[in-house]
Amino acid sequence: MHRLEMDLKAGLNDRDHERVLDSIRMLGNMRHLQSKEELVSLLDSEDPLVRTHVFEAMLRLHDFSVLPAVGNGSRPNRNLLHLSFCPGMRCSRCRTG
Repeated sequence: MHRLEMDLKAGLNDRDHERVLDSIRMLGNMRHLQSKEELVSLLDSEDPLVRTHVFEAMLRLHDFSVLPAVGNGSRPNRNLLHLSFCPGMRCSRCRTG
């Protein structure tokens, strides 16, 4: 598992934006990480989608230390955060028409 974690962390610096987001998601789905430092460093990203994925990943890892950052201006876009947690367009907010 350690090698997988290292590979995913290397993907955080990839030029491909989708690969970065996938790496963040997969790291968040791991039960235990040796270090969350690489994820936390992405909270300073200019990209709101990256920051939103990091918040999600940290919450999935049961690390709530990022919650104070939400109130300090590092707030993820609420719509992006909602869409990433929405269970398959089941809520009235996501339905169209």
